[in-house]
Amino acid sequence: MLRTTCILFCTLLAALCVPFGAHAQDSGSVTGTVRDTSGAVVPNAEVKFTSSAIGMTRTTTTNDDGDYLGGALPPGSYDLTVTAKGFKAYQAKKIIVRVAEKARVDVTLQVGEMTENVVVEGSNVAQVETQSSRTVWRRYR
Repeated sequence: MLRTTCILFCTLLAALCVPFGAHAQDSGSVTGTVRDTSGAVVPNAEVKFTSSAIGMTRTTTTNDDGDYLGGALPPGSYDLTVTAKGFKAYQAKKIIVRVAEKARVDVTLQVGEMTENVVVEGSNVAQVETQSSRTVWRRYR
């Protein structure tokens, strides 16, 4: 009787542990450091992972040390885009992410032009007279 109880207990214990052990990791990750051409780290850079095969885009930013982590990415091929203010955009295509593996992609950003766009919208925007030298004043209420 004791032996039967012991076997039953061990079988029950094994049955309860199987689901936890059978849960396998089904994703991978990409990590790296973003630097400029002088070797200085670039904090707060936007790092975007795009997989057209599964229709997924995931975005993260670099920390104060210039490091990023794209974690829990389903396996497949990804395009990586890194952007930061004052730098040209960086692109890497077809980065392969495998199950339970951590790929490393270090990025060096090139200094680029800073551009600003000023967009003015609205119904009460003053219009500029460009056809004559006459001054036109309009009063808006």
